[in-house]
Parts: sequence; C-alpha cells; structure tokens
Amino acid sequence: MRITELLHADGVGLITEVLTREQAIDALIKLQAAQGTVTDADRFRAAVLAREEEFSTAVGGGVAIPHAKTDAASAPGLTAITVPWGVAWGASDGKPCDLIFLIAAPATDADVHLEVLAKLSALLMRPGFPAALRAAKTSEDFISVLAAAEEAYDLGAGGPASPGDADAGAAGADALAGVAPGASRPDGADGSAGLGARLALGAGTVFPLLVALSILVTAMVTLGSEGAAEPFATWLAAAGSAASGLVMPVAAASIALVIAGGPGIAPGLVGGLAACGGYASGDPSAGGALAWASPAAWLSCIVAGVVAGAVARGLEFACRRLPASVRFAMRLAVCPLVSILIVCLVAVALDPLFASLAG
Repeated sequence: MRITELLHADGVGLITEVLTREQAIDALIKLQAAQGTVTDADRFRAAVLAREEEFSTAVGGGVAIPHAKTDAASAPGLTAITVPWGVAWGASDGKPCDLIFLIAAPATDADVHLEVLAKLSALLMRPGFPAALRAAKTSEDFISVLAAAEEAYDLGAGGPASPGDADAGAAGADALAGVAPGASRPDGADGSAGLGARLALGAGTVFPLLVALSILVTAMVTLGSEGAAEPFATWLAAAGSAASGLVMPVAAASIALVIAGGPGIAPGLVGGLAACGGYASGDPSAGGALAWASPAAWLSCIVAGVVAGAVARGLEFACRRLPASVRFAMRLAVCPLVSILIVCLVAVALDPLFASLAG
C-alpha cells in the first residue's frame, strides 16, 4: 500500500493553530472525519489518547505519529499537520513536535497501521525529507513532496516493509529526522521551530489586544489634554487609564507565549505586573518611577516575559515523563503556581536594578 493512497490534499493542514497535543489530535481527527475514514470521532480520540498514555508517539526530531486501530475507523486513513511553533509531545529529546501525522486503522486482522507506520518512518529517515515537508507552501506541495520521495525510494512498489522498520525509525530522534545525533537540522526546521513562526503565534494572539489597549491609552491622553467632560469621554478616559496598566503585562505575556506557548501566559502577565509596576519591592509607588512609557519599564517587561517563558517551558519539560493523569494535574494547578512564584522571586531580585535605571 502506498502512503499517497491514504494521504490526500484535503487531509493536510499547514500552519495549524494549535497549542497542545490534544488540540493537535483533534485537528487531525477532523481531517480524518472529513475524509470519511473515522465514523466516531469521540471514540477514535479516546483510542488515540489511550495509546499516548501507554507511550508517547513522538519519535523525536520534531515528528510525532499518533495512531490507533479501532472500530471507530471505517477505513485506513492518514492525515498530517504542521505546527511551526511546535507542540509539547513528551519526546525523548525534549523537542516539541511541528510535523505530526495521524494513522487511522479499522479493527481488522490486517495491521495496516503498522505497514503505514513502517513506510512513513523509513521515509522520514531520509535526509532532507522532513525539512521539505515543513517547507511546503500548500497541501498540494506537501503531497507532491511525499509522492516524489515515495516513488524515489520505492516505498510501495516492492514487497511490504517489515513492522520492525517502524521501530528502527523510532529508535532515535535525530536518526528519524535524517541527521546525525546531536546535529542541528537545516533550514530552521527543528522541533522548536523558527523564531519567525513563534513570533507570529504571539503576535497573532496578543497583538490585537495591544492595539486596542494603545488606542484606549491614546484616547485617555487626548481627552485628558482637552479637558473633555462629556459622560462618554469621561468613561473612555477612565478605561484608557485602566488600559495603560495592562500594556506591559500583556506585552510580557506575549513574549512568554512565544517561548512556552499557553503555559507561559499566566506567569508572563504576573511577571509583567511585578516587574514594571513596582509591586515586586512592596512599594507600589515605585511604579511612578517605572512608568509604562519609560525605557526601564520596557526592559523589565522584556526580562519578565523571557523569564516567565523559560520557567514555564522548563516545567513543561520536567513533567513530560509523568503519567497522563498526573501531568494534567500538574499543568492545571501546580505548574502555573510554581512558575508564577519563581517569576515573582526573580522580579523581587531585579526590581532594585530597574528602579535605579529608571532613576
């Protein structure tokens, strides 16, 4: 069976806007359902997640191949998405996954999913192939790259590949990605994704809010200077005053979001408040010295965002090998509290430095 018989252009999603493993799986299942290969999305999702709880299907090098054999699938199917900023998947090399395939197989005697997994794994071991898939601009380009590679390496014209090839393909993260262990992948195609793609995620999520806040602050300044006393003008000025206090925290949260994804938002917000508001030293009046327009405040905001993102990402990495139920509890309550506490402690330590710069 050829891989291109299962994967079609409408089964490929490029630059898919997901932040978690579960969201990525949901996006892949929607593509499967649209092709008619999955008849019960909920039961198929449960089967895929059950497989993930047994052992992560992240094979390293930024690639994950979740799969399930269940009667919730009516026919073999393959879908794929790219997530340039990467999704934490519990990979042995700690890299987020930005190239993700989903194999659906019906509950029959035939091990179609193992055959597809073996072929796909062997193909992904070829130098340059993963990078070419990541560089595809359209779904049709993605399929063309796959078809050309499958034809070139004769991954369907001959006899069936051994299921052991899939294990060999998953044996090492860098080997599967087609590079030597420890070497960096070309074209900025590693699991952490390029800086531009991650910045695009933060900008697309937070930039509209920053624009709205800036408009409110500008309205506040303009109305205040004109001495407007109309009820609406008074309300708008008050809203702008409140918005001015959110500009820095939102900016810090956007930086943390770029670094760590969703888990970085809460510590980024708190870190932005603490770093540029003077609250870290217990003296809110210091916020006057670190007014939101001052260079020192922006510097403290950037540092707070970077620290928040690094701490959140580190905690996510530390939890990657925990059981799924424990990992969920950690991400829900423990990790946010710990990351916020660490960020606040760092803000306390650096607050005198930024206050002196502002002075």
